[in-house]
Amino acid sequence: MDPLDIHAKRPLAEHLADYNRYLTAKGNTPRHVSKTIARATACLDACRFIKLGDVQPSALLGFLADLRTAGKGIATANYYLTAVKGFTRWLWKDKRAAVDPLAGMSKLANAAADVRRVRRALSPAEMGWLTAAA
Repeated sequence: MDPLDIHAKRPLAEHLADYNRYLTAKGNTPRHVSKTIARATACLDACRFIKLGDVQPSALLGFLADLRTAGKGIATANYYLTAVKGFTRWLWKDKRAAVDPLAGMSKLANAAADVRRVRRALSPAEMGWLTAAA
């Protein structure tokens, strides 16, 4: 029996549980693992990807467009894309898939132009308030 055939028949949710264990065993922080799994799950569920053969870049792009329509920024959409691409890359590296179905996808463009929160340095007065409060 070909191991790829066995893995292709398993639901992606089972593979995702294994990926969760992999990320944890690698020493990632619990926060990183939970966010990565939550984002990848959101992508898989919204696109209705059940098995590995269901994964389509065009459907994922549709989901990312829906996120943007719902008011999320490009950077947030790219976080979701990174999470699900990490999962599919792991499937390929772990020899669960013959190819990575999302290997050709790149991040959404112009994330720097769509800044939702402008970061700045604290003023001297704000720094004083912060140190006094701490």
